Amino acid sequence: MLQLRGLTPEQLEGPAVTGEQCRHQLQLSLLPQPLQTGIHDDGAGALLLVGVELLVAQPIEKFLRIQIQLGGDLTELVKFLPVPFLQHLHQVLHQTVIQRHGDTIVVQNPPMPMLDTETFDWVYELPYERAYHPSYEALGGVPGIEEVRFSITHNRGCFGGCNFCALAFHQGRMVTSRSIESVVREAELLTQDPKFKGYIHDVGGPSANFRHTSCAQQKRRGMCKGRSCLAPEPCRNLDADHSEYTALLQRLRRVDGVKKVFVRSGIRYDYLLQDKNQDFFRELVDYHISGQLKVAPEHCVASVLDYMGKPHFDVFERFWRQYQKLNEKEGKQQYLVPYLMSSHPGCTLEDSVRLAEFLHRTGHQPQQVQDFYPTPGTLSTCMYYTGIDPRDMTPVYVARDPHEKALQRALLQWKRPELRGLVIEALEKAGRTDLIGYTPECLIRPQKGEKYFGKQPEQQPSGEKRRPGQHGGEGNLRREMHHGGRSEHRGGKRPDVSRRNGGSASGQKGKMSPAKKAAFAKKRKK
Repeated sequence: MLQLRGLTPEQLEGPAVTGEQCRHQLQLSLLPQPLQTGIHDDGAGALLLVGVELLVAQPIEKFLRIQIQLGGDLTELVKFLPVPFLQHLHQVLHQTVIQRHGDTIVVQNPPMPMLDTETFDWVYELPYERAYHPSYEALGGVPGIEEVRFSITHNRGCFGGCNFCALAFHQGRMVTSRSIESVVREAELLTQDPKFKGYIHDVGGPSANFRHTSCAQQKRRGMCKGRSCLAPEPCRNLDADHSEYTALLQRLRRVDGVKKVFVRSGIRYDYLLQDKNQDFFRELVDYHISGQLKVAPEHCVASVLDYMGKPHFDVFERFWRQYQKLNEKEGKQQYLVPYLMSSHPGCTLEDSVRLAEFLHRTGHQPQQVQDFYPTPGTLSTCMYYTGIDPRDMTPVYVARDPHEKALQRALLQWKRPELRGLVIEALEKAGRTDLIGYTPECLIRPQKGEKYFGKQPEQQPSGEKRRPGQHGGEGNLRREMHHGGRSEHRGGKRPDVSRRNGGSASGQKGKMSPAKKAAFAKKRKK
């Protein structure tokens, strides 16, 4: 640690202090020249710049954290520093938030400038070991590496604007990307790995299909304040273009030793729909889905989605149907897996019931559900702790009680037997006991000894059974979600009911009519 002890301007003109004279053996040779000229020995062996914490970054490996503590005001320190150091200090502290708490001055530095493509390429092409540290071998290794061992990061940053996500603070809202050549070189490097089987698991990032800035104005003016690029409606200046990302995936498919290239980190479907050229969407369905495509509608209630900063649910439904049509056209049977979130600020128990009803109607049973938790710096976290939407200062309902959060989460996984008690409690509190019964709309059925809820099942004609999703046309939605729009039976065709039952479609026993028999024989000959 460097200490500053009552130096006069005359003393600051002396020689720079050496690393041995400083605590923690700090090597001043690693400092940029402006800092070297600003640090001097006071005769007591050390200098301490106290009250401001600076992260000084030089190209490549030169990083140094200088801790500054000052008993008085920051201006009292500044007047003792030489001009070169002040110039560097001004550059680092530009637009910095400085707030004093007693003897401590808290400083929030501005984010690091975005990397240009050349620097981005250089960072990702350093000679990494591409493995966890050998010390983990004794512990059985790190299982999580298998998810990323053969994945490639091609972009950084996200202009999606989700209010619950801190990624924009870590990587910025402005998207930057590696060059296609750099990504291809990494793919070629993967093929040399003995464990590589020919499958690149992901070519993505925060959002896989972001490849450039959201609009041309960003390059000149930076990101817009108080506005989102995509939600609740896409900005009219949005540049939705997947041509470069499509070209990247095409290049990767042609690399020797690569059999398949998948996109598994998820895409922004609302951004995809804004692209008038559907080449990427078609190629995505044809080549880059490993059975499941992951997207993140998060919820189905408009008010909750507004608090989340997500597009309304009709956008997801429109994407869903286009995805279904493309799968039908290509003869593929691929799933659509939505990410969902419970107990986000603004989400009530009644809202969770509505989401559970949607999942039930479409036949989707989520294996994983994200329960909202606050992350530093996000808008949703501000709502969580204050109960206020800072955008308009209106009150927001927040589920903070762990038990209520458990109830909301249980509703989204109502099929699990171990959650049955929580689901019943949630439905009772929400006043929706009509969803406990025997009708197709009900989430769960009463068990023996339980209080009866719901309506009696309708009496069905003899030999007929109601199929799940038969009511309200929801069977089609079920098949779209689970099978990309194909029939739930293999090959896209329903089995012959008369053959299965040994009789007519009504379930009555008997032989085929002569006309049906002749038609069936003719079909088999073809």
